[in-house]
Amino acid sequence: MHGLWSRPGIKSAIIALIALIALVPIVTWAVRSPGSRSLQVNPQHAPSQSAQPQLHRGLYSSAVTDSSGHLDVNQTLAQTVAVHADTYYYLIWDRNPRTTSQPATATQGVSQDRWDKLPSFAAQAAKKGIKVVVYLVPPSESVESTYRPFGWNYEKWFRSIGTVAVTHPAIVGIAMDDISSNFAEAGSPPGKFTLSTLMQMRDAARSTAPWMRFYALVYGQDVIGATRVLPSFRAAVDGIIYAFAGPGQIRHARQNTTDAQGLASTTARIRAVTGCAGLSQCWQADFKPAARTSVTKSVHASTSLLPARASRRLSIALADDRSGSDGTTYSVKLTLNGKAITTSRQTRKDGASVFTASVPASSGSNRVTLGLDITKSAVGRALAVFVDSVDLASGGGVTHLLQGSGTSWSFATAPGAQWSVVKPLQLITMFYCSRFGIEADTPGAADVGYVNQLIPQLRQVVQQHLADGVVAYRLNVTGTRHSLYEGDTNNFNVVRALYTGLASASTS
Repeated sequence: MHGLWSRPGIKSAIIALIALIALVPIVTWAVRSPGSRSLQVNPQHAPSQSAQPQLHRGLYSSAVTDSSGHLDVNQTLAQTVAVHADTYYYLIWDRNPRTTSQPATATQGVSQDRWDKLPSFAAQAAKKGIKVVVYLVPPSESVESTYRPFGWNYEKWFRSIGTVAVTHPAIVGIAMDDISSNFAEAGSPPGKFTLSTLMQMRDAARSTAPWMRFYALVYGQDVIGATRVLPSFRAAVDGIIYAFAGPGQIRHARQNTTDAQGLASTTARIRAVTGCAGLSQCWQADFKPAARTSVTKSVHASTSLLPARASRRLSIALADDRSGSDGTTYSVKLTLNGKAITTSRQTRKDGASVFTASVPASSGSNRVTLGLDITKSAVGRALAVFVDSVDLASGGGVTHLLQGSGTSWSFATAPGAQWSVVKPLQLITMFYCSRFGIEADTPGAADVGYVNQLIPQLRQVVQQHLADGVVAYRLNVTGTRHSLYEGDTNNFNVVRALYTGLASASTS
């Protein structure tokens, strides 16, 4: 080889060939003009839509930083690997978490530092088998002038993250904090998201990285009860991160990291209204708030069942987002060829109701109608009812009627009520390893004793498929406790033991 290199003309030819080869990636990943914002993506580099592991073991904002809040990429990823997490939620915030002020004040350059280091973080994460979800904060938690580099231009944030993900496909999603409190049902008030703007943000990321998932951070009261808002923006997101902060959240009780009871039960409740029972779609019947305390609103869905010679058993499962005794009730009516069907009711483990009825033998088609009638609605209360399975059992097996199987459905609604077809949402349960600022003087808040009480419930959540994963909020990976934002250092070993066990279970 050395002799060949020394021949006249060969050296120049080889150099030219190397230069030409070096240009190939540039051509493959060529960015068009800023106006088109289009990238040519190598399909081999793009993760599939199902690339996110079912058993999702995450860390959120568990960073190793210096005193100014600047990120140490290598040490943060080393601790992520050490705790056996498989996903890191990469927070970009214009606050320095290592501050004793409450709330943390905007800091020049912190978010810019995180943005600048995102490519190197994603590159190193890929080498370690860690997936990255970029975590952004809404206007209520940032200052437009210091939330660098894009301020409150969230469409630009999403598009730019998608652009980075093209060459760093370890980035599989984008999460937005506290969408519910920054959401407006209609119109475009300054600083508020709408369904339209959220969909534009999501689509901006997918214009370059079509595999990108969009997650919304929600609390219990955002999904269940009088203040729930998830049905209004569900169509824009692919998953939710349920932040468990006390069992009373669904009833709008004060958030806390002292009462560990209820994590599994509330996760199951939320799964029932977001999971579509594992199917690729389900129905959402949405009833808007009533103008008075007594009102009648109805939705109906009807279909012609497949003919059969023997009698069959029809079952329909429904879940709703009521918080209990909130004053709103509804009735469920099933009819066969216009005549009421007698049903029996059972409760599923996630709280959903399953209505079953016998369908008599017939040689022809039978039209079955499902009706939901609101009989009383408290002023200002909305209600969503979810139909996640319609099954017809016979001697030959089960026919799933909800998703078609040759069956078409027609829908009818009254004013103030509507049907829509919705997709299942990925559900990640977040548990706190660091106290809230309001609990600064609360002994034991989110410390090792609290986390130890959560562990059996987190295992239950995973084992019973109530959620697609878990994520630890601000696990202390520094070994020191600089501020209230950094939790008990003993939590690290507790969470590592949990994640080690979950990782082993997922591969066994």
